[in-house]
Amino acid sequence: MIRGEYWIVDTDVWYADGTYGDTDHRTHALQYIRYVILMELGWNGESDSLCDGSVFREELIKTIRCYSMPDVLERLQADCAHPEQAIRLLSAAFEYSEPREAVMRELGWKWVKNGWVGTQYLTEDDFSQIAKGIDRILDEEDNEEMLKEEIEIRIASTGRSQYINIDDLFSHRFPAGNTTTTALYAPEPGYGVAQALDRSQLDLCYAGLGD
Repeated sequence: MIRGEYWIVDTDVWYADGTYGDTDHRTHALQYIRYVILMELGWNGESDSLCDGSVFREELIKTIRCYSMPDVLERLQADCAHPEQAIRLLSAAFEYSEPREAVMRELGWKWVKNGWVGTQYLTEDDFSQIAKGIDRILDEEDNEEMLKEEIEIRIASTGRSQYINIDDLFSHRFPAGNTTTTALYAPEPGYGVAQALDRSQLDLCYAGLGD
């Protein structure tokens, strides 16, 4: 079994085990989402403290002289050439939706915890990204035992799981078997717990994307 917890981000692997490190899955996701939005607005700074809502608010005020979600949405629409991704991430940045789900859905991140990997979809590109990420993780952990095991790939878009031998994963043998239903994602305390949903603000955010 994989010993730690990670995000697979493109070709990189980020350690995300909050029990033993400083940053867990949610912190990584929230910091990066806020970083994307601020960068879109012309900000140039470090993302390390952006999981703190007061820091995020201060940086918004410094950058665009406002900090509410409707005001940020208005500035994204008015000042940015291609704000679509930032707008889709906006509700998660203000914690009206789950940041970990958002980075999987919008950015293609892969959530690794012990014996499973979470992905929004499972295309051949997703499969290849998972294979490269797991290979790097096992190398970093010096974890040869896992090579004899299988891993569960949890597909968020379908709510189902695909089980595959590590050898098949590394040989890029795309799974063709049947998937099984999974109770998706309760891996960390507080998962799925966001602020009380303000439906009018969330509707406003998505309305900003247009048709």
